[in-house]
Amino acid sequence: MKRALIALAAVISVIAAVAALWLIKPDPTGMAIGRIDPAERELHKALWQALEPRGPVFLKAYGDALREPPDDPILLATAFNELAYQVTGRSGIWRKTLPDDFFGCPANPENPVCGKLKDLDEKFVRWDKLQERISMLEDDRHARLLLRENASMIQEYLRTMVPEKRSMSAIEATPFFESNLASVVKDSPPPAQ
Repeated sequence: MKRALIALAAVISVIAAVAALWLIKPDPTGMAIGRIDPAERELHKALWQALEPRGPVFLKAYGDALREPPDDPILLATAFNELAYQVTGRSGIWRKTLPDDFFGCPANPENPVCGKLKDLDEKFVRWDKLQERISMLEDDRHARLLLRENASMIQEYLRTMVPEKRSMSAIEATPFFESNLASVVKDSPPPAQ
């Protein structure tokens, strides 16, 4: 009887261990230091390819670090964060340069373009939140997760909101300008100098 109880306990223990492993399903990617799943590596490469053309304009401080696609997901996320700060951040192109330098909104707040730019500020709040998350990244695992969750949104941002240069003509060539400001600018008087 004692042997039967011991055998039963052993069988139950093995079944419980197998069930626990089956239900937990740990994520094997990244368990070894520096190991990134091949699909995730392709995702990082795609993000890099979308980011890289704007690098010479917005990421000069990164210089040699971004000559090649980074293997470091934190570096990739941080580089995007720096670019986003310069484009949609509080002192960026869409919130400061365009209204202050190109349209003279502080001196002409009644200009319809200035009102539209102020309304567009609400669209930038989601980028502020993403930038805040990026600034609080603690390790590669969190960076990979953030990039994976936001990859399509980041690619859309780079494609639509980031000008090739810091010029008015480059800003006007962005899909974001075309869909949000082009008609207002066309119908507005030029800013008073």
